[in-house]
Amino acid sequence: MAMTTKVTILDGGLGTALEHELGTDVSESPLWSTRAVINSDQTIVNAHRLFIRAGAKIIETATYQASVPNLVAAGLSLNDAKETKHKAVKLVQQAKALYPETSGSVRIALSLGPFGATLRPTQEFLGYYPPPYGPKAFSELGPNTRSFSNPEEEQEAINALAMFHLDRLLAYHSDPATWNSIDYIAFETVLLKREVKSIRRAILLLSEYLAQTGESLPFSKPWWISFVCPDEASSLENLALEAVDSGSEKLPVPSGIGINCTSLERLPSLIADLTRTIPRVVSSSMSLVLYPNGGEYDTANQSWAPRNDGDIGRWASKFADLLHTVVRDGHWKNVIAGGCCRTNYLHIEGLNQATKNLQQSASLDTTRRI
Repeated sequence: MAMTTKVTILDGGLGTALEHELGTDVSESPLWSTRAVINSDQTIVNAHRLFIRAGAKIIETATYQASVPNLVAAGLSLNDAKETKHKAVKLVQQAKALYPETSGSVRIALSLGPFGATLRPTQEFLGYYPPPYGPKAFSELGPNTRSFSNPEEEQEAINALAMFHLDRLLAYHSDPATWNSIDYIAFETVLLKREVKSIRRAILLLSEYLAQTGESLPFSKPWWISFVCPDEASSLENLALEAVDSGSEKLPVPSGIGINCTSLERLPSLIADLTRTIPRVVSSSMSLVLYPNGGEYDTANQSWAPRNDGDIGRWASKFADLLHTVVRDGHWKNVIAGGCCRTNYLHIEGLNQATKNLQQSASLDTTRRI
C-alpha cells in the first residue's frame, strides 16, 4: 500500500511577529525573542496567539538563543535564568488556553538553536566557533576556519558541543511541569556536521541520564534537526547523512530532519538533495521539516532587507505548490511546514489555507524510542 504523506502546519518567525506586528524590537539583543520573555511576556503570548489563530498546530517556544550562560551574561541570576527558560514554555501554554476549542490539537516544540546562536556576532551561518567548540573564534580580520587539523581536537569539540546541548535539555527537564508540556524538541539552524553528531550524542546522554535516575519511562519525545544552507557551498548531503548514520556509536536517529532559515527559492533543489541522500527505508519513518525564510538577514549590519507585504501571498502559494509535490512523491512519512525569519502570522494563515487538503493533526513519529 502506498504511504500517504500529510502536512502539519508549524508557526512562523517569532521575532518577526514581535517586531512587525507587536512593535517589540528584539534583533538587537543577543537573546532575540527570549528578551521579550523577560521584559514583555504578554507580548510573547499574543505572538503565539496570532499563529494559533492563523492555523499553526505546532508552536515553538521563545528559547532559540536561551542558554543559562547566555542569560546570565545578559544580567540574570542563575535562578532567574532557569526560570526564564521554563517561563517561555508556560507562555505557549497560556496562548493555547485562549483557544480551548483547538488547544488539544496544538503542540509545543522546544526551540533550541545551535551553539553559534549564543555567540556575538551570531555564527549560525558561518560556523566559526571558539575553542573548545571549534578551532578558532571568528575574527573580522581573519583568517577564519571551521576545520580541525587534529582529529582529537575535533572529538573534543564534539564532546563540548554535546554537553552544551545536554545542559540545555536538563535545564528544562529539571522542572517536571515544563518538561511534560513539551511535545517536540526542535534543534534548528544547524550548519556544522560535528554539531549534528553532538546533538545526537546529547540525546543519547539524556536517555542514559533518565535511565540512571530511575525514570519510569525512557526518553520518547519526537525531535528533529533542521539544517541551514546559507549558500551553494553548504553540503546538505553530508549533514543529512550524519543525522541518520548508524555508525559504531549507535547514536539515536532523529524523528525528523529538514531545512530552516533558508530562502524559499532554494528549497526545491535542497529537498531533492535530501530525498536523493536519505534512503526511502529511512525516510518513510521520518518527518521532513521545512520552514524557509520570508526575507534575508544581514548579520554584519544586524538588519533585514526591506519587505514587500505583497510577497506574502506569493510566498504561501509557492510554498504550498512545493508541498503538494513533496506529498505526491510520498518519500517521507510526514511533512512539518511553517516559516522562519521574516514570516508572520499572515504567511502561516496563507499556507494553512493553501494546504487544507494535505493536513493532519500534529504528528512526528511518537513511537520512536532510543
